Amino acid sequence: MLDSALGLEPAGEAEQPPARRTQADRWAGHLTAARQFHAREGHLNVPRKQVEDIGGVPVKLGGFLDNTRRRGLETHSRAPRGTRRSPHALVGPPGR
Repeated sequence: MLDSALGLEPAGEAEQPPARRTQADRWAGHLTAARQFHAREGHLNVPRKQVEDIGGVPVKLGGFLDNTRRRGLETHSRAPRGTRRSPHALVGPPGR
């Protein structure tokens, strides 16, 4: 009914939104952004609003790291001794 009244047509293939990225794809993108920032700045004290450009795609690195650290603090106190990881484990050993 709306098609005929308003002249609307279904979206073509070029107009379709891009497929959603998987959680693993998003994690890999954020990890790449963290490594790029660390290589450039030498630290991971990232401002909350920091956005890194990874292959032309903006990655909100600051929000990702802030959320990850907050979640880590929530579970950190519940984790058994010896299984806790450093927040710098995202980047890996120095010199990478």
